[in-house]
Amino acid sequence: MDEMKGSDDGEIAKERAEEESKDVEEVESEYDDDLGIDEASAAKAEGNRLYGLGEWMSSIDSYTKALRCRKVEPSERAVYYCNRAAARLKISDNEGVVSDCTKALKNRPDYEKALVRRKTAHANLTNYGQALDDAKELLRTANSSERTSYISEISRLERLKLEKDEKQKQEAIEQLKEVGNSFLGMFGMSVDNF
Repeated sequence: MDEMKGSDDGEIAKERAEEESKDVEEVESEYDDDLGIDEASAAKAEGNRLYGLGEWMSSIDSYTKALRCRKVEPSERAVYYCNRAAARLKISDNEGVVSDCTKALKNRPDYEKALVRRKTAHANLTNYGQALDDAKELLRTANSSERTSYISEISRLERLKLEKDEKQKQEAIEQLKEVGNSFLGMFGMSVDNF
């Protein structure tokens, strides 16, 4: 029963995050000019504390508050986005993770954590091609001790992408057969006749 409740709580949190993520762009476009760097830093610290306690939604709110500060430097803004993405990953808000990590990478193109989190979210969404692109970028910049894990991750993603592409191809063929059969059926025929 507790296991089921945990699952329900996770779904509720995910739904709330999805609703809130629709508003995030509007919220962030409305910078709070009264919010200073110290307040933004304090909001980030509070987000980190809440994240450590497993309070994902509250940590997301704190990181969002920190992002409202117009004066935050791009490299620090990237950290705020990436931290919020980590909390979103915990509640399976993968679309939000992709969005936040993409914004983090715009502010800091070499941010490895953002690339790793975005890759993970793309894979969770079965966007294997995009996950593969991120994995290849990680391999390109990886040090020698990380290369092996990225190479195996690329192989895994290539296999998953190939499987997904093959499944989509088969589904398309089946749909075409159905269309063909509906047309040929008027003449007492079927695509199986050919």
